[in-house]
Amino acid sequence: MTEENNDQQVPEADTPKDEPSPESQEGQEDEEGESNQGTTEVKEEINVMAVLCYLAILIVVPLLTDHREQEFVRFHIKQGLMLLITGVVAMFIGAITIFEELLIPVIAVAWIVFAAIGVVNVIRNQKKPLPLIGEVAQRFKV
Repeated sequence: MTEENNDQQVPEADTPKDEPSPESQEGQEDEEGESNQGTTEVKEEINVMAVLCYLAILIVVPLLTDHREQEFVRFHIKQGLMLLITGVVAMFIGAITIFEELLIPVIAVAWIVFAAIGVVNVIRNQKKPLPLIGEVAQRFKV
């Protein structure tokens, strides 16, 4: 793995470093005439599962599939769980205070911003912790 500005880059779907990436091989055929499309499909499926981790209750999809065994997906499951737990607790606290009308929208916007940061990290193939809550999430066992 390479590091760039303390961001961890994820290697392309477990391909050896001396071979071209799946993106450069997409749609090409190998020596035996078989398409390399399967490698790209697996990578896309892993990215979809990682994105679902940031969409509230949809986090159960990657949790209940075999994709949770993938290091990249497991990292984002932990981040998504922390975001979900923090959001629910914050909404509950916001709902019982006298500043309910102010806090609930602020919490909702913050949750959307954090979820968007997580999705962008998935799209960039980064295992970068979410601000403020991401480091705590790494203590989860999934």
